[in-house]
Amino acid sequence: MKIYYSSAFTANAYYDLKGRIEFDAKVCGNEELLQLLMLHLGIYNKEISPIKRATDYYKAFRDVVSTLPKDNLIRKSFEVGQLSVSSEFLRWRDQLVLAFWKPDMDIDSERIRIIAEVEKSFSVKGEADYWMEVIEALKTTNPLPEGSELILRIITQEMLPPYIRTALECLSAKGLKITEQKAEVIANGNLGLIQDNIINKTQAKKLDEKDKSFSVLKFPDDYMSIQYAASIKPDTYDVYINGDSKNFDDLLMTLRQPTSGSSMQDANPQIAQLFMIGLSLFNYPMNVNTVLAWLLMPKSPIKRALRSALARTLTATGGIRNEEWNEAINKYLKGRAEEEEDAKELKERKRQVERLEVLLPIPDDEKVKKSKVQGFLTELYNWAVMQMQLKDIDDNVRHQYFNLCEMTTALSEILTDLSEEEFDYAYLENCMRSIYTTASYEYTEAYKGSRYIVSSPGNMASEAGKVMWMDMYNYTPSKPSYEFLNPEEIKQLTDKGCKVWDSQQESALNSMLYYIPLLSCKEKFCAMVAKKSAAANTTVHPLYTRLSETFGNFDKFVDSDVQLPVTEVDRIIQEPQRLHIDINNADMIEYREHESYSSLDMMIQYPLEYVMQYLANFRERPSFELDPLYTVKGTVAHKVIETLCMEDEEKARKMTDIEALFNDKKGFGKMVESIIWQNGALLLLKENINEKRLFVQQLHEAVAHLLDTIKSNNLEVESCEHQLESGLGFKSEVNCLGFIDMKLHYKENIDKIVVFDFKWTTSSSRYIHKITSNTAMQLAVYKTLIKRAEGQDVVASGYFAMPYNRLLTADASLRGKFVTNLTPDNNDDLMAEIEHSYDFRKSQFERGYIETADDTSLEIEGFEYMEQKEALGLYPLEANEKTKTKYGNVFSNYKALKGGLK
Repeated sequence: MKIYYSSAFTANAYYDLKGRIEFDAKVCGNEELLQLLMLHLGIYNKEISPIKRATDYYKAFRDVVSTLPKDNLIRKSFEVGQLSVSSEFLRWRDQLVLAFWKPDMDIDSERIRIIAEVEKSFSVKGEADYWMEVIEALKTTNPLPEGSELILRIITQEMLPPYIRTALECLSAKGLKITEQKAEVIANGNLGLIQDNIINKTQAKKLDEKDKSFSVLKFPDDYMSIQYAASIKPDTYDVYINGDSKNFDDLLMTLRQPTSGSSMQDANPQIAQLFMIGLSLFNYPMNVNTVLAWLLMPKSPIKRALRSALARTLTATGGIRNEEWNEAINKYLKGRAEEEEDAKELKERKRQVERLEVLLPIPDDEKVKKSKVQGFLTELYNWAVMQMQLKDIDDNVRHQYFNLCEMTTALSEILTDLSEEEFDYAYLENCMRSIYTTASYEYTEAYKGSRYIVSSPGNMASEAGKVMWMDMYNYTPSKPSYEFLNPEEIKQLTDKGCKVWDSQQESALNSMLYYIPLLSCKEKFCAMVAKKSAAANTTVHPLYTRLSETFGNFDKFVDSDVQLPVTEVDRIIQEPQRLHIDINNADMIEYREHESYSSLDMMIQYPLEYVMQYLANFRERPSFELDPLYTVKGTVAHKVIETLCMEDEEKARKMTDIEALFNDKKGFGKMVESIIWQNGALLLLKENINEKRLFVQQLHEAVAHLLDTIKSNNLEVESCEHQLESGLGFKSEVNCLGFIDMKLHYKENIDKIVVFDFKWTTSSSRYIHKITSNTAMQLAVYKTLIKRAEGQDVVASGYFAMPYNRLLTADASLRGKFVTNLTPDNNDDLMAEIEHSYDFRKSQFERGYIETADDTSLEIEGFEYMEQKEALGLYPLEANEKTKTKYGNVFSNYKALKGGLK
């Protein structure tokens, strides 16, 4: 048996068998070597998960620490850190065991004494304990087959950790042949010069600029670097070194190339995330982002139909436990149609809703109730167990469910032993963060014709002809294994016979490991570096630094202008923007039966968006994104004003009653808080605490100014969110639907109508411009709707801009200290302009002509619309006055069709 060993080897280490047949060769890292020796020694490894082991150590550690004085620093740290502190002590304990420490050693150190005391009630073995058991057995026997050989490439025994050295010394003493294959110069040209410098520390020479055996490719970012690697033939290099092959395989799949086989390192797969996201629901106040994330998890103990309905309601309304939320639950309970649902299905739906309180906990105060957390963990555990038992489930997915069960069990055990029935969320968060661990999962398989990729530079068990190191940057040196010990503790342990790995020896090993790719390459070596990775600046690898400082003309071999092949997507992006696009079969367009102010505005300003969204019906799938904060503020403000002014959906309150409700500070405050929970939960986030306080203050002031304006003009509220539908009187018959924020009338004449539209905005200049330029389309449309649907005349209208808190109006009849009267600079018939523009855009659509160019360098006067504006009396387009270009639609989903991907 031949054993190729290095502490850096993993299961996918590069091992070239070309020209050789080795039936009994094994490539082993530390873990593989331990398993091999245990197998041959007949030592049984009782598998205990790291989570279970950490939980058992926590219990033993807690019992010991509880006996310490209350002012003891370690006890105080444990009271704050809990499981994270005990887990750190467990790590120290394992490192001490590997240094041959025994609990009965008299070491004058409080930390080590505590660890020794914990050992009396902790008996769960880990890797360190099995190494000690193996070494003890190796003192008397060599379990490996006769004639076996262990080979070390480039590294030496002296570099290895003391416990590995001891194991190898025992094996050698019992007849195992150990061979150290020292590094040699195996390449010619520049690569040979570099190898000679590293191995023999020879004086540096200038590299031959004609030689191509060594090169460096420098890219602006890591994505461009993997694009380049994907663009070359897989057999260009024998082995590729890449620490994150997942992203590379994602790209290969996109390009329909064979994947190289990758895993997700330190991964947080979605099933395992159920533990963290679910328990985060217990945080107070409610985090609306967490609730949404919980509802949108691909796998969940809550049925997809129910959580999708609740997620849609949450994003649509901005909160929970509102009318729409309850409607969604009731609709789910009834099923698609009761006559189509069997009794079993309806019963299951009812059970899901009953479990919702457990699986979607919404805290009412800052204290977390243990019983509720235990109930949640039980439901999550039972569901995960059921999922593991499903047929045809992928092994990786089953592994994730198993980890989820392990984590829920660990936390449940900790809470069971907790005497308090209520505790702060900080305690729960500390426990769950300590229990939750990242893991590695297989992501893709290696297919025929793929690249041979290893995850680290030290993972090469043999020489290779050509080597590409894809990520020679962002090197993070590992901390010394015994950095937790102080010099005095190290001295005492050494005096007692312990073997503490010297930090300089450990550093020497780590440094040698990143030389291995260069020292293992025989023909051509290429390193790729990137200036940025994940949008952050990268750090220079120490090997790159050494080479650049050693060889004076090193920069001559760094190519910073690597050209990537142009893809079809690149060609599309590089196409120039166009003034319009032509469509065929325009005569087949079916026009809408109903329009709204917003659709009319889109039709005139952004015709392509209108055609795609309303006529072609090309829309995004329902979005589960929460509105931005400024939109949420506007939604809450609207809802507060509506709730304050309306007794119910049909009946408005008298002004005296509205003022009484508003002046009841406690009652009004509760109303605002309730509406924030129902429609503005984003304001409840901890990072928005100050924002919320300011908003509530601004909202109170805005409502006060609004009521003062209403009262000053002797008005009464007639309705809020007043819905109307009517034709607009256009020759092209078109119905329009409108929702008027507030409809009022004068007390002395109920037929004299006033309309207010509320705007929560950071700047009122836009709405001032609409009035002064006589382009307030929304107010004009509402005025027409009221006239045609209800036969009433709107004598005044305006925008009430918050928190600017001014009524912006062109009507001189409205007065007050919070009213800004504005004079339009023209008297054009606005509704006539809207009608003409509607007809013009429709005529363009009918001949298959759709204007597309906006937010470009093209002057607005070049548009067909603008050429006909004066002659046909069209509504003005929104344009940049300085550049004379049309403003683009920042919310457009169709920029790709307008050449707007740059």
